[in-house]
Amino acid sequence: KHYGITTILSEQSLFSLSEPDKYAYRLIDYVKVKGKGDSVAMIEIFEGDPTEQRALKLSTRGKFERAMHAYLNRDFQAALEIFQSILDINAADTVVTFFVQRIRRFMEHGIPPDWDGITALDVK
Repeated sequence: KHYGITTILSEQSLFSLSEPDKYAYRLIDYVKVKGKGDSVAMIEIFEGDPTEQRALKLSTRGKFERAMHAYLNRDFQAALEIFQSILDINAADTVVTFFVQRIRRFMEHGIPPDWDGITALDVK
């Protein structure tokens, strides 16, 4: 719901499948669910997206990974520039739009000093 996508699962769930590499996917966030101790890597499965959208996400997956790396390393300006370049190619990428908005909020309002890139969810 937060990311505007239809299929999301944990990294653990993805790699428990017998052939995870047969699916088109990308890491989209690290989350910590209320009441749980450890963070979880969240994966978007976009195998079932319309053909054009799937192809665009595949073609920008490397850029997306670089943007996420910059984001997690607090290099918000670099992450924003990379995410914006993805939107130039695929304006309908809702996950990228989500991160652009999040980064702009961080750049405007700052982040807590203990920010570690993990999104705390307040629902189980």
